[in-house]
Amino acid sequence: DAFFGVPERGRGFKGRQWVKGRRPQSAVRSPAPFGFGSRPDPSDALAHQDRIALALLINHPDLLSAEAERLADLTLSSSMLDRLLRALLNLAASNSGLDTTILASHLKQHGFAELLGTVLDRAVLRVAPYAAAGADSALAGERLAEYLDMRQRAGGASAKFGQTQDFESGNTDRVA
Repeated sequence: DAFFGVPERGRGFKGRQWVKGRRPQSAVRSPAPFGFGSRPDPSDALAHQDRIALALLINHPDLLSAEAERLADLTLSSSMLDRLLRALLNLAASNSGLDTTILASHLKQHGFAELLGTVLDRAVLRVAPYAAAGADSALAGERLAEYLDMRQRAGGASAKFGQTQDFESGNTDRVA
């Protein structure tokens, strides 16, 4: 009996109470992993893209001045990520010639150390190696432009929702 693990009458394995019709606590199933019956939260995917874009900006600070206007119009998926973007833009506007180490030290001094750790995490940089500090700046710039175009299209689609166009007269009216 001991070899096959047959519990004593009324007792479960390893001293846990056995209740007829219920599984022991150790046999409770965990949630399905991604791709097996679970649906990812779209806001998680957007937040991940936002973190990649911030990593691009931190590791390639010259992109801040190149795309400052488009970045200023952007609202990120999380208020914390958005605050980090605003801090990056403010630092770029007030300091010329920023490099990655100076930018990171400024951000840490202003209370962004923990968030900076999540943005520059190895998992983010493994998915987007072009966002790493040693990556090609031209490629990083292309990827940032693609991200901003994607965000602009997504924002433009939601802004145009509820509008209809009269193709004969060319008028665009709001649908009530």
